[in-house]
Amino acid sequence: MKKLLIRTMMKTTVLILVLYTVAQAQEMESRKFGIGFMVGSPTGISFKYWLNEINALTGGISLENKG
Repeated sequence: MKKLLIRTMMKTTVLILVLYTVAQAQEMESRKFGIGFMVGSPTGISFKYWLNEINALTGGISLENKG
């Protein structure tokens, strides 16, 4: 159980770093991509890609504890 938690935390950290890097690169060009954290239930990462001034695609990746 402890190994699974550590592995999950490591994968999550890598994912956050990759998404952060992509977000920063996109932000420098046109500021159409945003990334953030979801706190509470669910806990995870959220992201948004603006298509134009009104419409956007949004999504998130949540962490679920089944223990």
